[in-house]
Amino acid sequence: DWYALAYPDPDNRERVRVSWDASLTRAIDSGSTMIEAKEYLITCRNLQVRTMLVSGTLLGDSILITFVDLSERKRQEIQEDFNARRNEI
Repeated sequence: DWYALAYPDPDNRERVRVSWDASLTRAIDSGSTMIEAKEYLITCRNLQVRTMLVSGTLLGDSILITFVDLSERKRQEIQEDFNARRNEI
């Protein structure tokens, strides 16, 4: 199961499933083909955890899911915040 590999912690995995299912349901109920984008922490094959923006498009009976890796941008934001706080001291 992909979910078990991507989200090894069972509690987090359940939160992600509930979140994704709710987004999917909102898209279907609203008649939209777009599943809203949300950030998730996903564990890769090499066990590295990446911050991913995940969204989707409904295509008939299928779903095209897109993953955008935000990890580097998030790292830069944290570094900039750290530097700004350090400069305040």
